[in-house]
Amino acid sequence: MLKYEKTAEVGDYIKAYYFKPSADRRDHFIVGKVIRKNKQTAVGFAAYEVGVVHRTTGHLRNEITFVPFENFSDYEGRIIKLSREEGRSYI
Repeated sequence: MLKYEKTAEVGDYIKAYYFKPSADRRDHFIVGKVIRKNKQTAVGFAAYEVGVVHRTTGHLRNEITFVPFENFSDYEGRIIKLSREEGRSYI
């Protein structure tokens, strides 16, 4: 089983960081609702398929993206399951 495969289920909101949070830079992450859990995506890795509701790196919303269950530079807390209220507060 991959590191974050069991963190969320379809319908849950997640917060997924681009980089490990650090005191010397601003946090970069997305918040989105899990649409599907893919064992193997078209781009070649197992991931959450997420409908983005918030992105810190721009104003793009209502897009679909993939968040890998695991990657080569994983760290504790890269993907966090949010409560429904927390997730919807970003909308």
